[in-house]
Amino acid sequence: MSKAAIDLRRSQPSLSRQIALLEHRIGAKLFTRTSSGVLLTEAGRVLADSARPILKELITLVDRVGDKATGSVALGTPNSWQSIFTARFATQFIAQYPQVSLRLSAAVSSALRDQMLAGSLDLSIVPFEDAPPKGYSFTALVREPLVLVAPSTWGLSPRVCRQLGDLNGAKLVLPPRPNIVRLRIENSFSRRGLSIETLAEIDTLSLGLELVRAGLACTVAPSCALGGKSLIDGDFSWSPIPRKLNSRQRCLDSSRSTGSPSPGRPSSGRERVPHDLNSRHKTAECCRLIA
Repeated sequence: MSKAAIDLRRSQPSLSRQIALLEHRIGAKLFTRTSSGVLLTEAGRVLADSARPILKELITLVDRVGDKATGSVALGTPNSWQSIFTARFATQFIAQYPQVSLRLSAAVSSALRDQMLAGSLDLSIVPFEDAPPKGYSFTALVREPLVLVAPSTWGLSPRVCRQLGDLNGAKLVLPPRPNIVRLRIENSFSRRGLSIETLAEIDTLSLGLELVRAGLACTVAPSCALGGKSLIDGDFSWSPIPRKLNSRQRCLDSSRSTGSPSPGRPSSGRERVPHDLNSRHKTAECCRLIA
């Protein structure tokens, strides 16, 4: 079972769960588990022999209708990616698949994770975690440096790195916990015995940058948050923070490849078209474009 999971690029628990769902739907046991592996039952052999020609025809059909496919894909991206990724991705995807309904959700990372777990997103860009929640898969994408963004009066330079220690006693605006940037900053300060004052919690980076522009406080953000911002006209000053990287990965709802919701996962209330092969095909295309 583990080798089959590797060949299918799935986790072993996910594969076992899908087999259990198939056995439940058919009403028959398909495998006999032994100490050396698994064997097909008589019902399993009948299903395998009957399914092979059907699957072959299905692959041919998907290839033939791919250019005319319909369906829906729901993608979640971080607020900080809007100017450097989201708009460009949407433009490319819509031009390539005009009949596919694309729903975009831009939010802070913790909100995107909640939306994924609620089943309202098919895939999302989230901060790095050691292991995905049950029923999901992770694919590493990019690592981006963190930067200190301050009012222009601070005189920061992108050519000169600033240490987190330079913020000792400073006033900051930060996203609420459990945002990964917020937790990393607080943990770093705690280990060094330093202190910061969180003047306000902000749900969007754009709001945080406006508060910095107003001279109220400074903030720490992923470097992509500065994309498209007016940083050369004196509104802000900023510097990179050495050895502080923010890793991003793609989180995929694995049930989108089978059409069946994972056991115990709440329904999103959105029509997911459980057996819409075209929709699942375009989810894979969405993953390819992101990668």
